[in-house]
Amino acid sequence: RAVLIVLVAVATVHAQPSPDHRERVSQALQKIAQLEQQLEYEQALVLADRTIAEGISTRDQLADLHLIAGRLAAGLDHPDIAQQHFAKLLALRPETVLVAGTSPKLQAPFDAAKAAPHQLAIAMTGGRLVATRDDLHLVQGTRTRESAIEAFDEHGNQLAVEPIALATPVAAGEVHRSRAWIPWGVASGATLLAGGLAGWRYRVAQDEWNLESDGMHDYTRLHALEDRGRHWAIAADVGFGIAAATAVTAVILVVTGSSSERVGVALTGSSAGLVAHF
Repeated sequence: RAVLIVLVAVATVHAQPSPDHRERVSQALQKIAQLEQQLEYEQALVLADRTIAEGISTRDQLADLHLIAGRLAAGLDHPDIAQQHFAKLLALRPETVLVAGTSPKLQAPFDAAKAAPHQLAIAMTGGRLVATRDDLHLVQGTRTRESAIEAFDEHGNQLAVEPIALATPVAAGEVHRSRAWIPWGVASGATLLAGGLAGWRYRVAQDEWNLESDGMHDYTRLHALEDRGRHWAIAADVGFGIAAATAVTAVILVVTGSSSERVGVALTGSSAGLVAHF
């Protein structure tokens, strides 16, 4: 008797940082730094928030974005927002300190973030990447790519990455063919359609954000657009994740001929799990 478990992580639209994505984030960081030097703090903060929301940053890039966003928010007299960014920075890069002589305007929210719980510890346990401590609730799920597994935040940015050994295929025994895959295939198509609709609504919100992120619009309005887009992105992620899990279920049922009672999908807050017994 063997148990095959396939996890389909529900990631954001940009699921994995690629070389092109890393280059885009690097260019954005350079542009943000340039705007900061020109004292265009509000435009720089908008660009930093937008880059974080894209969900394509590596852990180091994400730490850099939170550092500069914290400085910018403090400079714009938003100490609460600055503290939030600094807390996430310290979770990702706990050894960070501000340079000597830093303005109290920046140092105060940084010290407040450092004094509050902000620890993040992620480790491989039983072949799974698990957050053993996550004071800020940053980890929203995991995903696999090639021979590594990553933990990611609410946007899809990388929080941790660990190498994993490739799974050894499990030999299947004699099975009886069935047509139990049909409802799973239908469910996959329906959830894929729903996910596509939500993804389209996310793109509409993103386009509106792009049109208004010219430094001429109110930051509160941009933040509201970002929240709306994030909600549609989450809906799209759930739809695509369930569609993928049900599609895998249908394929296994076709290949193995297992009955629907022996194959199922388990859902969590951030992933869809496929469990098959054969």
